[in-house]
Amino acid sequence: MIRILPVLFLATAAFGGIWPDAIDGWQRKTAEPVKLTDQRVWDEYGLEASERADFTKGGVTAHGTAYRLKDPTSAMAVYQWKHPKGKPTDLSKWGVETSDGGIFLATGNYVLSLEGFRPDEDTFNQILIALPRRDDSALPVLPSYLPKEGLIAGTERYMIGPAALDAFEPKISASAAAFSLSAEAQTARFKSKDGELQMTIFDYPTQQIAKLRLQEFLKVPGVMGKRSGPLVAVIPVPSSPDSAERLLAQVQHRATLTVDAKLPAKDENMGTILTNIFILTGILIGFCVFAGLMFGGFRIFAERFLGAAKPGDAMITLHLEEK
Repeated sequence: MIRILPVLFLATAAFGGIWPDAIDGWQRKTAEPVKLTDQRVWDEYGLEASERADFTKGGVTAHGTAYRLKDPTSAMAVYQWKHPKGKPTDLSKWGVETSDGGIFLATGNYVLSLEGFRPDEDTFNQILIALPRRDDSALPVLPSYLPKEGLIAGTERYMIGPAALDAFEPKISASAAAFSLSAEAQTARFKSKDGELQMTIFDYPTQQIAKLRLQEFLKVPGVMGKRSGPLVAVIPVPSSPDSAERLLAQVQHRATLTVDAKLPAKDENMGTILTNIFILTGILIGFCVFAGLMFGGFRIFAERFLGAAKPGDAMITLHLEEK
């Protein structure tokens, strides 16, 4: 493995490219678009740009491949689709260290592959800074609903439309899935005592939509399914209905609540609130007293030294009692 020195230098990407001109002494020599297959799936995931670059340092050549997707969800989906075998990396939740001393990972709306060198954390952060049009919005929680028991690692596929569904789970029809209703899906294969099972979990905007879609799925002969909240888990034509039933039973929707308002701190009890009220009241009273003294002092100063009329001198009397 080639070590990366801690002294970093990263030039900005030129001519609208993805990779920078230099990475910690590695100079970019060539850059070209990536040749793709399965174009329908790439289009559905919203591929915006791709680039493969060669870097040299001290006579050694390394390679970098980058894909920029429309959002982090699509980048996660591409990672599940394309990632090689390897041990997890600390650089990203969705990433592995490859056997050639490189990395393959998803970060934000990017999928990156480095072959021939493995950056440390500081170098990797500098690479992220140089990537144009990064998007770090939140990822979906749907993958977390996949049961861990029996899951075959590397078989996970995230789907956001019919092209991916046709590629990764053709037993389910696009009309039944109804991605037009803003659905997304996570599929994977599982081991059981009766053989392998492939289960797909669909996430719909509402529980009502999920209930209707389950009815459509169950119209297909041999399909087993279950609804939990807005989730619908489907196993088409399982080899063992009992094993399929046990797998479906593990899918349980967990309601989450996001609060935008500021919550009181732990020490904001009633005593603290009353104390703060008294302090604020004292400040207001002190301000009023100070303002009164300033006003009175200014009137006295004006009368004695500036010859200003007293308030009584300015009053007009009509002496009506003399009439």
